[in-house]
Amino acid sequence: MHTTHYDPELATILKSNNGDSPTVLNRNFNEWQHVVRPGLLYCKRETNKSYTEWPDRPLFTAAQEHVERFCQPIKADKVMFLVHPIYTQLSRMASLASLPVEEEARKNLEAVLGFLEKRYSPDKLGIVVVESLHHYAAATSLLLERRRIHDVIFTQYHSGAVVDPSNIWDYKSRTMFFAGGYNGRCLKSALKKGIDVAEDGSMVFAVKDLIINDPQPKGKDPATTLKPERIMLSDGESLPDKRVITLEQALKMCDLGPVDAGEDHVAQTVDEHWEQKVFDFYGVRNT
Repeated sequence: MHTTHYDPELATILKSNNGDSPTVLNRNFNEWQHVVRPGLLYCKRETNKSYTEWPDRPLFTAAQEHVERFCQPIKADKVMFLVHPIYTQLSRMASLASLPVEEEARKNLEAVLGFLEKRYSPDKLGIVVVESLHHYAAATSLLLERRRIHDVIFTQYHSGAVVDPSNIWDYKSRTMFFAGGYNGRCLKSALKKGIDVAEDGSMVFAVKDLIINDPQPKGKDPATTLKPERIMLSDGESLPDKRVITLEQALKMCDLGPVDAGEDHVAQTVDEHWEQKVFDFYGVRNT
């Protein structure tokens, strides 16, 4: 069982480029370790939830500039929103109450990263991570630099509420898939916002095999499983079953399947040019 809030194996899993740091895995945010590391641990805030105050404000500016630099335009009419996909591994490992629950967390991360490794074109399926500032700087930024995701929408501090709601409005006319965590908490906030802004609410779906529950909900006993039975919209309301689908079903709706060898070759060639872009921006190789 874990005694730390983070997974010490995450640096290896995500191929950290920041030396021995166990939590700030992207060296391009290494200078912000003194802000990022404490920010990964939840502490109740009455103010500064949207990073408007010191010491978060300059980090937030740097993170926004980083997203602007590396995001890709999404032309697809279908978009996958991944809410806090690495949150457990960065912040909640000590909340996993048993080895079976720990295994479920590991398999969820494997499923998410396996999906991202397909590197679907933003012309076919947009992939947007809905992420808090400190978790973005710590790890998710690597996924954007490596083109595993296409864009990022920032949420408030340890919350599913987005900092700028207009970011979701940009996708109001598209089919929206939601996944991530936690069910009934941050995922609920983002999912409800998607439904609220969608021109057609029936085109908002939850991808159940990429969704997990909170390992220890506030005021309750530790969870015995992270697998959700229902995808919650409120304490007493869940998303209709017909809008809860599998990843395979979502990909079929996009007319997508596994990436073939030809596309893999193209992706590798493009990555070489993308690596030069990282070097031009930071002056270091992102390996």
